[in-house]
This record gives sequence, C-alpha cells and structure tokens, in this order.
Amino acid sequence: MCESLPVISLLDMDCFYVQVEARDNPSIAGVPAAVVQYKTWKGGGIIAVNYEARAKGVTRQMRGDEAREKCPDIVLVRVPEVRDKADLTKYRKAGREVIEVLLDTGAVVERASIDEAYLDLSMLVDRRLREGEVVKPEKMANTHVGGDEGDRSQVVNDWCKEVVEEGGDDLRLAVGAQIMEEVRAEVFRRTEFRCSAGISHCKTLAKLCCGLNKPNKQTVLPQDKVASLYKDLPITKVRGLGGKLGHTVVSTLGVETMGQLAEIPLSTLTSKLEQKTATWLHMLCKGRDMEQVKERELPKSIGCGKNFQGKEMLNTKEKVSLRLMNLVEELVERVEEDKEEYSRVARGLTVGVGLDGEGHVSRAGQLHSYSVPIIFKEAFSLLSRLNTSPSTSQEWTPPLTNLSISAGKFEDMAGGGNTKSITSFFSPASSSSPATTCRRPGPGQDGGRLTVASPATQEQGNENSPVSRTSIKSFFKHKAHDFIENKTNEDILERKDDQRGASSATQEQSTTQINQDSPVSNTSIKSFFKSKAQTYTEAILDREDEFQLENGNKENVEEVNSAQNDIPSSGEQIAGNKTAAEDNTSPDFSPPSDAV
Repeated sequence: MCESLPVISLLDMDCFYVQVEARDNPSIAGVPAAVVQYKTWKGGGIIAVNYEARAKGVTRQMRGDEAREKCPDIVLVRVPEVRDKADLTKYRKAGREVIEVLLDTGAVVERASIDEAYLDLSMLVDRRLREGEVVKPEKMANTHVGGDEGDRSQVVNDWCKEVVEEGGDDLRLAVGAQIMEEVRAEVFRRTEFRCSAGISHCKTLAKLCCGLNKPNKQTVLPQDKVASLYKDLPITKVRGLGGKLGHTVVSTLGVETMGQLAEIPLSTLTSKLEQKTATWLHMLCKGRDMEQVKERELPKSIGCGKNFQGKEMLNTKEKVSLRLMNLVEELVERVEEDKEEYSRVARGLTVGVGLDGEGHVSRAGQLHSYSVPIIFKEAFSLLSRLNTSPSTSQEWTPPLTNLSISAGKFEDMAGGGNTKSITSFFSPASSSSPATTCRRPGPGQDGGRLTVASPATQEQGNENSPVSRTSIKSFFKHKAHDFIENKTNEDILERKDDQRGASSATQEQSTTQINQDSPVSNTSIKSFFKSKAQTYTEAILDREDEFQLENGNKENVEEVNSAQNDIPSSGEQIAGNKTAAEDNTSPDFSPPSDAV
C-alpha cells in the first residue's frame, strides 16, 4: 500500500500592509489605497497596493505622484519613520497575531515571512477522516480547483463527487481545503485580516496555486492537475527557480516552461547539472519538492538594513559610523523585545554591505551582549576589514551602497541553549529540575510548543539548588588542598633528583627551603582559592536572584524551532520566499508577495 502524500497549505495575507493600516483607520477600508515608504521624492515609493487601487491601474512599480495621476482619489499611507528609516513594527506585530491563530489550529506551522506561513495539515486531515468527515461543495464556498477551467461552482461540485467515490490523496486534499476555509474564517474573525491560500501535496505547489485566485480565496491543486498547471508556466516563476539557478536551468537545458522541463529525463538532467539539483528538479516536475513543513513560529534571525544610492553612498568613516549606529540601535530594540516576549537570546551577529561596483559581501561575528556600544564596536570591526583606504584616512573605499545588520543563532534562555554557566559544574545531574514542555492545545492534536516552569517546580529548584555558598566553598577548599599537596610533592621530588647524592642533612635543608621559598605555598594558594570561592559564590547567588526576578512569574515561554530548507545548494535563494521581509530586513524593507 502506497504511503499517503502530505497535505500542505500556504496562507498568504492579501495586501497585508494596507490591511494593517485599514484596521487602524477604517475610513480607508474599501477605497483605493497604497502604502508608501518614507522617501517623499515624487510621492514616495509604493510598497503595497490594495485591490481597489489595482483596479484603477495602480501598481507597486509606481511612485505616489504617478499613482495619483492614475487614481486621483487614492489614499497614500506613509510608513512610520524611526532613525531616518522605515519602522515596520506595527506590521510585524500584526503578523504575529495571525501566527497565533494558526498555532491554535493544531497544524504544523512554519512562518515563512511577515505575511506568509506554511501549514502541514496531514495529521488534522487524518483525524477528521477517522471521525467521518464528509466532503461537501458547500463547505468550499471560496475554493477553486487548480488546472480546471469553467464555472467555479460546477467544477467544485464535480470534483467533490469524484473524490468521494475514488478516495485516496484527492480526498485528503478536499478535507484539507475544508479545513483551510475554516482557518481563513478564524483568522478574519480574530484579526480582521483577509487572506488567500493554496492547498496541495508540497510547499512549492501550495505557493504556486495560492496566487491563482486572490483575494480572499483559495485554490486546491490535485496531483493529476499538475501537468496542466505546468504546461505554460515559466520556469523562473517557480519557487526556488527565480534567481541564478532558474536562469542556469533555462540556458543550460534550452527550455522555458515547467512543461518542457518535465519532458527531460533524469539521466539528461544529471549529465548537465549537479546530482542534487537534477534530482530535485526531476521530483519537482512530478509535483514533489522533498521539503517538509518544519515548526518555525519565530524568525531565525532579526535584522535591519538600508540602501544608499548616488550621492547618499557611504564614502567616509563618519557616514558609515552614523548609519551603523542607527541600525545597531534599531537592532537592539528589536532583540530586546524578542527576548522579553520569547525568552531567547541571539549569539550570532552578521553585517552585510553593498560595495559600489563589487556586489554584496557579509561578515559574521559573535554577539556577547545586547549593549549598543558593544554591538557597534563588534560590527564596525567586521566592517573595517572591507575598507581598503589607509587606516589614517577618513575615506571609506569602496563606498557602501547598502548596509545591514542582523542577529541570529538564537538560544532558549529557559533551556540554556548551548551555553553552560559555572553553576552547572557544581550541580549533580540528579538534582537538576528540567523544565516542563507542553504543546499549545489545538483541535485533535497539540500545536505550537510552549515551555512552562510551574511555580512548584521553581520553588523546589530554589530549595534543592546545589549551587549554594557551602558547596562552592567546599569545592574550592578541596581543590586548594589537593593542589597544594600535589605541587609541594612535585617540587620536592624534582629538587631531590637534582641533588641526588647529597647528604641527608643537605636534603632535609633543601626540602625545608622549598617549602619556604616556593611561590606555590600553602598560604598563597589558600588565599587565592578562598578569594575565588568568595567571588564566584557572590556572583552566582546574585545571578540566582536576578533569574528568579526575571523568570519567577513567567508561566509560558515559547521555544524556537528554526528550520533550514533542504533544497539544492545552488537554489537556496528562493524566489518569492519573503522571509527577508521579517527576518533579515533588506534595503529599506521587502514588501509582501501579493504586492509584487
């Protein structure tokens, strides 16, 4: 018996930035509107357009003044500014609201960007089928079947009858479509945001069919409709093939559409491309991308950046320092907020620059503190390696056309991540009190993970903590005693070997002299360890007090499950994957996909 294919959905918020603004200001709901970035030249650059404005001919490629010419009654909302750059805080917070709704469904949720998320519905579908879920056209009022033309209602009716009779993976897709109708309705009920969705058997197809019918609709793509969708679909429009890899495939194989690519045998693909890439393309043509939806409720990194074109290019150390400080201050605000909300800390720091005429370069370092001066010093040190001007010069060569900074490699504060405190060396394994891990309750199964440290567990941990003043002093006392004894014996033996043959009186005198003159004397060693014991004891007890104050009242702490897509290395820059909009904010910022 063949294993069932997964049921995967992509949920994409419709013109998200405009929806966020409309919720704050209901007067712009239902009228032509667009969100523009902070620059005022020619009315500002448009980053999001609602469908009412699109109907009047307004596009993202226009500036505000041009949009007004097309649509005189358009409302242009300007993105807030902080430190001379766009502030996306309100949009990020709105995106988190949507994620909270998705987590409560019980599906496996992978946040893809500020306004996108993948859901693996497989377990929910299986449960509903066991409970006797019935597929009905009326439960798919906003659903389209991809690859089929004609009247929507009739197509859905015919398809529902077919899947009920035949069962199999198409039946599971139909149940998944009914679930997504409910999910989208719940998102609107709780957030007032409308969204679209795609439902298929892999992430790539779910993303493809999501954009076929918008706004506020969804498309399901059965496996037997993939060939129809691929027939005239440009290769570079497919997730993972929009960049360098896609153009390489087109030029190397001499094909333009996914339909043409699907006709090429695996042996030919392997002979002209890397094995991993060839295998991935071959499976993709069959409607599978070998990628799992991995739980990732939070971004893997947090960053910000800004472009500098023409006269604004950074060509002096003073300009670089000023702009870098602005970005560091913004980064610190965001990571502190992240730490407060999710109880995690970043350990990695990355700075990236656009070098005039030379492309983009990045450098990585460590993040030891959330202090603005410390992060600035580390980031500037990394950047300075790229400056070819003499150290005595105030010039910066080559000039920078872009500057970005991000924090990543997050560690869970509750679990300690990969970092050990000194207290761990004094703690018996049997006495440690592990945190209680539970999952967010959802229909039919558990959903997003939470870490819960109950008050009882915390109290017991404080009472039984082996990291006490007594245990530390005892540890250093024993170490001091052993060290003194071993060191003294070693010195005595060494001197005896050098003075072999001397009289017993001379040996006795030498031994006495060793004990008196050796820098490793009982008094100095005991003083050293006594001082260290006292210092470490006070520091640890202070840290215990801080930890209790910071975490004693927190009952729910979210864990982080970062995911790395397992796709060909040459295709990792995924076209259409908008994670940068939330995770690594690139120049100014990246708009949502539906605005593209």
